[in-house]
Amino acid sequence: MQTRAGDSRVRASKSREAGVQGRSPCYEKLMDLAQLRHVARLAELRLDEKEEAELAASVGSIVAYFAELDAVDVTDVPPTSHVTAAEQPPLRADVVQPGVDHDEALASAPRAAHGGFSVPTFVE
Repeated sequence: MQTRAGDSRVRASKSREAGVQGRSPCYEKLMDLAQLRHVARLAELRLDEKEEAELAASVGSIVAYFAELDAVDVTDVPPTSHVTAAEQPPLRADVVQPGVDHDEALASAPRAAHGGFSVPTFVE
């Protein structure tokens, strides 16, 4: 069975063979069920066989997409430190502005106790 993940892996491998230098071969082996089960165990997930197969296909597609991106030659592309134009400041000016008064904030709280917000206990 030929999948998109397999197609991407082949394309990425051919791109490397064609002379794309400096690329990592770490994506050549897509995630298999053993790796998926290991990660699921670490994440304390219980997956049945159907969920394992679906998740393996999804993760495999994601990893294959990274392989496809890895095959793109970016030798002459300068690194990007910010996605907006360099002439435009990325953030607003850091100016102190008045906030909400302590008593005003507590007045709008559903519950207040001991000069602060009172929240229900959620860990026993």
